[in-house]
Amino acid sequence: MNLRKWNIYFRWEIAIVILLWWGMAIFNIVKVHLATAGLCIVVSILPVLVLAFNWLKKKSAVTRWLAIIIMPAILSVTWYILFHNILCYVSFKLGIIVLFGLILLVMDLPVALVAIGQVQNWFGRLIAACYFDMVLLSSTAIELKPQGINVLISSGLMAGVAAFLAAMLIAKCWGFSFNPDLKWQKSSNWSNVTFILLLHSVLSLPSGQSFAEKEII
Repeated sequence: MNLRKWNIYFRWEIAIVILLWWGMAIFNIVKVHLATAGLCIVVSILPVLVLAFNWLKKKSAVTRWLAIIIMPAILSVTWYILFHNILCYVSFKLGIIVLFGLILLVMDLPVALVAIGQVQNWFGRLIAACYFDMVLLSSTAIELKPQGINVLISSGLMAGVAAFLAAMLIAKCWGFSFNPDLKWQKSSNWSNVTFILLLHSVLSLPSGQSFAEKEII
């Protein structure tokens, strides 16, 4: 596993996050929301610190824990704000949901490998893993109506898959032989038609409930 290459990805990700917060600050200045703009600038200082320490002191414990504490939270907040606000202004919501779902799957992988994966102390590993998992799974606490395919994000399923992918990388960095044993085996009474119908029911049921609630109200 090429740690140097992942560290480059990590730096690019931090730079993009900083630019996004500065962009939100400029947007709010234009809208004369000065308090919100000031908050965006203050928040952007946190990833700037992570990037600066990563650039100057790559292997120090301070750099590592600064990234572990700050970046998962900053990434989740940035993802939530952009996702929530873009959905309010676009008509092609399905494309945005798919895009942000894919971003959710991979956005925490660099920090998982570069920072959390390099923790050597068992107690530090425990704290880092619990904190990372808590922040990642809470990033999808967002109401999406109508539901439909949106339930894949709002139910926490996508965040769970993202946490699973990050866990595989972290386990590999810590020297564990991680074998999830996810080989697909069909039973003798397997039916593709039944599977498709069940999947359709799961995705469409929340949408139907939302419609029913709207009609009752």
